[in-house]
Amino acid sequence: MLDTLTFHLDTLIEHAVYQSDKCLVYAVYANFKKCNLTYLSPYHRFGQRGIQLYFGAEIYKKTWSVQGNALYLQKNMEPILRQIQLKCLEILDIVIRICIDHGIKYSLCGGSVVGAHLYKGFLPWDDDIDIMMTRENYNQFLLIAEKCLPEPYTIINYQNGKDEQSFRINYTKIINKNTTLIQKNGKISGIFLDITVYDKVPNNALKHIDLFLYKRAVTINTGKLPGLGLKNKIRNFLLSTILSNRRKYLLFFQKAIECIGKSSKHYTYRELFGAFYYINMIPYKPSVFENYTQIDFEGRSVMIVRDYIEYLQTRYERMDFIESKDNQVPTHYKYVNFDLPYKEYIKVQPTQSI
Repeated sequence: MLDTLTFHLDTLIEHAVYQSDKCLVYAVYANFKKCNLTYLSPYHRFGQRGIQLYFGAEIYKKTWSVQGNALYLQKNMEPILRQIQLKCLEILDIVIRICIDHGIKYSLCGGSVVGAHLYKGFLPWDDDIDIMMTRENYNQFLLIAEKCLPEPYTIINYQNGKDEQSFRINYTKIINKNTTLIQKNGKISGIFLDITVYDKVPNNALKHIDLFLYKRAVTINTGKLPGLGLKNKIRNFLLSTILSNRRKYLLFFQKAIECIGKSSKHYTYRELFGAFYYINMIPYKPSVFENYTQIDFEGRSVMIVRDYIEYLQTRYERMDFIESKDNQVPTHYKYVNFDLPYKEYIKVQPTQSI
């Protein structure tokens, strides 16, 4: 692989810096094609021009300097992806300690379960950690973590209402405030760990109340839609009136779900407050979330649902959990700064936060 590549400013800056990351930089790609380049992500931050290149599962941050009419692109030899993973592990260790000290049950979730099962750690291309809890454990964890979470970590969710960012997610993020991470969808935060909650949904007629309220939450999260049709007019009117306060509705939704769940003897678990609507409706057997074991994850023993294979099969509706080569790319990461607090970044580059 070449350590230094030279390009003309009028080509690279025109196509790489001032256009979106979806715009393929053909001149760069042509030079790197023989080196297994799979994806690239240009950025222009704080006056520094840069580009991030993905070689299979490895990510390298490239920075450049200008000399005359040529641009010199230098390679940082340490993969950024692994640095992100290590920062995530720091958060995981804190979560584990809180859970052990207070008897709180939790489990790895989603891709983190797949990684533990196949690699005893991260998926090689994964850039975050996901864990999950049942409602009772989740509420207990939030109550304790709000009081004892050390600096520089903070909790972001709609429950605590610390700032407007909290109103934009239905689950919990524990964030390292001293870092900046920009996701591919443009959202900005620090490096994070996600915690999702699974609620009891009854098998009887009360289930329809839960699902009705859930669909209203989806409406609020989606927001107003353009169009002159009667359906859109009614929807937009509701979002401007009785559904205008997102946080209040989610708190009401949560209380209703908890109340109905506590009174149910026959139920399934669902991720009604998750990030992916098509996954939120999937029902899980009670046994999946009521029995736990330990599994190795990056050299530490981590709690996981005992029947995690059944969990994965239910969640992904398949038996084979190995992703195709095309899908072996980081899910979230677009830009990262390990030394800059994300709120400082937002002040300079205001855009979409969490």
